[in-house]
Amino acid sequence: MEKTKLDICNMALAILGQVDLSSLQEENQRAQLCNQYYDIVRQQLLRSHDWSFAKAVEKLSLLKQDDERGLAQFVYNKPTKCLFVTKIFNKGCIEKAGTFKLEFDVDTKKEVIRTKVEDAYAEYTRDVEDTTLYDSQFIEAFSAGLAAKIAMSLTGSTQLYQVATQTFQYALDNARYSNKVERLETAVFDN
Repeated sequence: MEKTKLDICNMALAILGQVDLSSLQEENQRAQLCNQYYDIVRQQLLRSHDWSFAKAVEKLSLLKQDDERGLAQFVYNKPTKCLFVTKIFNKGCIEKAGTFKLEFDVDTKKEVIRTKVEDAYAEYTRDVEDTTLYDSQFIEAFSAGLAAKIAMSLTGSTQLYQVATQTFQYALDNARYSNKVERLETAVFDN
């Protein structure tokens, strides 16, 4: 069930009882609001759960090594499409995750990862823009989240906002549950 950005926006508009868009380039409030909030809602939704299709593991690129108060500290570049770091580990100790913190590096002017883990790998949620990777439940939650985000601006109706918010919460709970169960079953059979 492949859905496009336009399909997801039209699903959101349907929840609000609005007419479909034929293009996201239309010059109307519906298209403008969908374009304005689409990426924000997508990134918020991706950050809200450890989605299997968005999980990535990557060896981190060392930016610099500090000696903070006599303790070796390694500063790594944050992966480009990283939305949420789940854990930092060394290849030899996958089960034993190291502590880390995200901070702004004044030299590079970007967010970096500081940890005591040498030769570190990161497990993280990546920013997935390719809608063909989303399953049907994620798409349902995404469209409902978008509907909730644009409801008041588009309709001015608190009742439609409440319906969209409830629809979103229900769809999100179902999507998270299914994703979690699928991961558990995979883990059991992998052992």
